[in-house]
Amino acid sequence: MRFLLDERTSEEIYYRTLELAQMYCPLWAKDWPKDLSQLAYQKDLRLSMLKLFGKLTESILQEYNKIPEKYRIAFLDLMGTHLLPANPAIVPLSFSLAQGAYQSYIPQGTGVASSVNPEVVFETAQSLTVAKNSLSSLYSINPWQDKYTDHEASWKKGLPFYVFSNDNAEKSMEHAMFLGDRMLLDFIKPVALKLEIKAKGENLVEYFQEWFDGEGKKLKANVFMEKDTLIVDFKEIKPFSKTQIQEEENFWLIVKPSAFKDRIAVPFPGDEKKDSGLPEIHEITANIQVSSLLPMFVIANDVIVDFKKGFFPFGETPKKKDALYISCKEFSKTNSLLSLNVTLEKPLKHINPDSPFLVAEDIVRPDLLLSKLLSNFDMVGRYVQEKFKKEEMQKLQEEANKENIIAFLLSSLNSLIQEPSFYDPGRFFKTTLRRSTQELLKKNPKEAELLKLNRMLLEDSYNEDIIKQKNVSLVWEYWDGETWKYLGKKEWEDTTKAFTRNGKISFLCPSMAFTEINGLYGQWIRAFIQEDSYGELGGFVKTKDLYEILKDSPETIDKLLKEGITSGYQYQPPAFTPPFVQSLLVDYSFQAKKWEKITKYNNFEYENVSASEKGFQPYKAWNIPDPALFLGFSETIADLPLTLYFAMNEIYQAEQEKVLFREGNLLRESKVDNVDWQYFNGLEWKDLQVEEGNILSGGGGITQFYGPPDIQKKTLFGKKLYWIKISCKSNRKDNWVLCPWVKGIFFNTVWAYHYLTIKKELLGSGNGAASLTLTFLNKPVLPGQTIIVRENELPTSEERKIIEEEEGKNAIQVLEVSGKKEIWVQWHEVQDFVESRPLSRHYVLNRIQGTVLFGNGERGMIPPKGSQNIVAKEYKSGGGEKGNQDTGTITTLTSAIPNIKGVENPVPSVGGTDQEDFNRAAQRGPGAVKNLDRAVTKEDFEWLALQFQEVAKAKCIETQRGKISLVVVPKTPRELKPKKVLLDLIKRYLEKRSLITLKGKIEVEGPDYTEVNADITVKILSMGESSRISEAIQKKIHEFLHPVKGGYNNQGWDFGEKIYVVDIGSSISKIEGIDYIQKIVLKKMESSFVKEEASGDKKGFISLDKKALPYCGKVTVITTN
Repeated sequence: MRFLLDERTSEEIYYRTLELAQMYCPLWAKDWPKDLSQLAYQKDLRLSMLKLFGKLTESILQEYNKIPEKYRIAFLDLMGTHLLPANPAIVPLSFSLAQGAYQSYIPQGTGVASSVNPEVVFETAQSLTVAKNSLSSLYSINPWQDKYTDHEASWKKGLPFYVFSNDNAEKSMEHAMFLGDRMLLDFIKPVALKLEIKAKGENLVEYFQEWFDGEGKKLKANVFMEKDTLIVDFKEIKPFSKTQIQEEENFWLIVKPSAFKDRIAVPFPGDEKKDSGLPEIHEITANIQVSSLLPMFVIANDVIVDFKKGFFPFGETPKKKDALYISCKEFSKTNSLLSLNVTLEKPLKHINPDSPFLVAEDIVRPDLLLSKLLSNFDMVGRYVQEKFKKEEMQKLQEEANKENIIAFLLSSLNSLIQEPSFYDPGRFFKTTLRRSTQELLKKNPKEAELLKLNRMLLEDSYNEDIIKQKNVSLVWEYWDGETWKYLGKKEWEDTTKAFTRNGKISFLCPSMAFTEINGLYGQWIRAFIQEDSYGELGGFVKTKDLYEILKDSPETIDKLLKEGITSGYQYQPPAFTPPFVQSLLVDYSFQAKKWEKITKYNNFEYENVSASEKGFQPYKAWNIPDPALFLGFSETIADLPLTLYFAMNEIYQAEQEKVLFREGNLLRESKVDNVDWQYFNGLEWKDLQVEEGNILSGGGGITQFYGPPDIQKKTLFGKKLYWIKISCKSNRKDNWVLCPWVKGIFFNTVWAYHYLTIKKELLGSGNGAASLTLTFLNKPVLPGQTIIVRENELPTSEERKIIEEEEGKNAIQVLEVSGKKEIWVQWHEVQDFVESRPLSRHYVLNRIQGTVLFGNGERGMIPPKGSQNIVAKEYKSGGGEKGNQDTGTITTLTSAIPNIKGVENPVPSVGGTDQEDFNRAAQRGPGAVKNLDRAVTKEDFEWLALQFQEVAKAKCIETQRGKISLVVVPKTPRELKPKKVLLDLIKRYLEKRSLITLKGKIEVEGPDYTEVNADITVKILSMGESSRISEAIQKKIHEFLHPVKGGYNNQGWDFGEKIYVVDIGSSISKIEGIDYIQKIVLKKMESSFVKEEASGDKKGFISLDKKALPYCGKVTVITTN
């Protein structure tokens, strides 16, 4: 095959020279128009000289391209174009410790052989301390979208994963506020609960829309604003269960944000006020009313009663100091308003009466009472007859009904009660008075007590007909743990009037202690009778009226009177009307109660804000401005030397690329620019010094660092571990991140190369003969060998200067061996002896055969005579394509190492190439002659990239002023994108051969691939051949669109080359069995959508971007007959 040095015309050379002048002579070119073709009209001698330069260059190129092939080969050889040597494959090797071992050491140069081909041996490039791997957790966070991903499962299973990207494992960061209160939320029946939240912020209702109980069950709530207060109204909320939050067991009410969750994401740089719209709470209070609860225990005096069936609170004959005990679960609700709701079988209005006047219930036997009043038997009756006409009363007794009688009795007797003149001790001298009446009479009652006294006199006069009024006083107490304390202090109210009315007993619940009464354990209150009672005991009462005592024995009365006995004692039976409680229910309520516990949960961290007086934000973004990866270690890594290899998956298709954007950003960077490593020292995140820390960019790599001595555990993601944080940053304000696609993270990993290092190998002895040839024992010999020769005399100063320029300052060594001084000089390798002089210490090396050729004395110095004085101080042998081994095959240590369990390559070894063949060298030669191993023009960068045998083609693109982007395509047909190792090697190679101003500005990357689908309809000669023809068409299209092996001449496609429909048709037209092609439709795809379409009757080609190559997608074939 004939290879041309340069195919450009003089005009192309001229305009390329103008472009270079704009770059390197900006002052000259500053006034040039953008369209350089317009310079043709300018009269400028310098431009004319450039045109002549272009013509002369074109003439030289044309003459060169006419040279016969054998002379061209000789010319290239003369110009220094030689076959490129073999390259060794490179691979990361991961070592594992034996069970129970803590550390081990791998020396530099440790050999590891392939289990598939034991002859393929790799050497570690440096020493490695193997430490115990305690990495147990792996998380990444996406603070821009408030999300996180747990990568632990994928990492441990060896599955690839995207770091901080929106894949299936990504979850939204959880934000919540927990309200805990043992008083409020510990209830046993559905209740109504109302929350009042004093807060400021935007869209408060949406931030407090979703409510849950402690078990995560969703609650129905009506959330609305009422003036400046947010109201959360639970119409009916079911009983809660105790759950544990942050190691605290309580009854919890939980709220989480629903809408506007993106506002919790971290703000943009310079826009830190973005989160000002988040709610800020100043106060949260609750209102709750719980009704109709049963007490736990009731004890009347010393008897445990069944309160559900009704009971006498103080027994059937209550007396002073009798007590009632009540225990209830709700007595634990300290500071709640408690109510005992009492329903009596029959209200006792005569006890603790509202007034001394009679009511209908006070009259037991109205008919008998009326008869007594109509008789002249007692003074009260006579007094009544004086006030009312006897005839009217008799008529009332004969004709009136019971209601009229009672009305008359109430009217007449109540009028007596309120008459001060009714009281006359003389009227009642024969009446047997009870003790309480007698005691009041003795006091000489005041005017204010007359109503009560008049009522008591009536009750004594007609004790069987009128119910006696009583005043009972109860004392309520509670047990505080040491003594019984008075209960009726705060908000006390007793509408039952000591269990005589239906009503309630309300009080502010104090802090009660548990105690045991009658074997029952609980919180207790008690009530005991302090004064009076609900009746009187029986006994004898002194009376002055013997007729009251012996009214049925007049003879006895006469005898007693004759004896001078005018008074006596009359027995009165016990008279009790004890209350009977038919129902006792408990209510309690809280109004504007503050919560016992308020805890907020953000970014896997709990924070107790119960004591916050200045307010707080319940929701908070993670305080990390950029996406980050977190490595969690279960054991301390302090002072441990750690080596981690991040293996990255290659991205071949646009669908595999995942990009993380900030909200609203359009500009984007190509990769992660900077990576910051940090660790937690117990107080803050501190920077961690690492080697090769930017492992999340591109193809990954190996990073090394010493575990910081002050690293401390921290709870993140709900796990308390030793954490390392890797933050990804970008230099642009409007940034994005191409999410790394991680294949795996491997500890204790070191680079290894497919070669054997040999030191101090004796090559031979100088015999003084010209063109001495010696041979290495191991072949092929890789670049980087060192050959030293023992000479008899020190080189002259002029010779020394040349030697040090070629081999460095340490190229001449004077050593003392066995008491004698020896002079060892390092000789220099050249491609040939064309430029060598008689004293040039040069040699030519044939790497494949391993032979070393020295000069003849005219072209290159002859090694001095000596015994065993020519030594290969160090060289490496190996390389070749056989070094490219699959994953997990480089596993055999050439020698055992203590405490090492095994070794394995987590990824395939790459980069191994055989020595260049003749045709490729001939193809590369013109470019090598042209660029002279220097990168100046775009073509230079492309030609130099082709120095690497793994590169099939290269394209140089200027992205920005001063920046170079080189796109390379791997030679291997099955690999669409080059390995990261190859890209790094090419980048370093180009930086050494380009302007120093371009250091750090050269980017080497793989191409963009554009998916091209094809819909093809053909008419075939026989439908029986339909299947075969369809398969043949699909195969042909796949071959034609292959980026490296496809195209018109099977040499692959150029970057940005158009794909014509007619060429597709031409590629399949010769398939046997096709009559003619009916229709071809090409579709340029992007993210599963058709971006561009071409066919015979429309636009006839598909266009590609300047950095893009095609690859075949779906081919649909329709056959007709």
